[in-house]
Amino acid sequence: MAADETVAAELELMRAMFSEEELQVNEAARLVCCLLQPRMGGEAASRHVQAWLQIELPPSYPAEAPLVTLQRTRGLIHREESRLLCAVRACAEERHGECCVHNLVES
Repeated sequence: MAADETVAAELELMRAMFSEEELQVNEAARLVCCLLQPRMGGEAASRHVQAWLQIELPPSYPAEAPLVTLQRTRGLIHREESRLLCAVRACAEERHGECCVHNLVES
């Protein structure tokens, strides 16, 4: 399967897994944005924590690791944002050479 077809299949899988409110895909710009929120109800304060993970797929993806940033964070202090971003970037490096958008969102 060609790289473009592999990326298209990966993005189609992501669309099937997430709602339109949780996932925004701009195939022309090769950008994927996914809403990250805690899965457990937990404390009332943790229910108001969220961030958008922006994943930029370089032209040679998956051979080249995607670029990841956090956008529109809410309820996170700088240290927590940094820790989250480090975990996602580490996952991107571990999966270097593989399709990994889903893994990045789950990390």
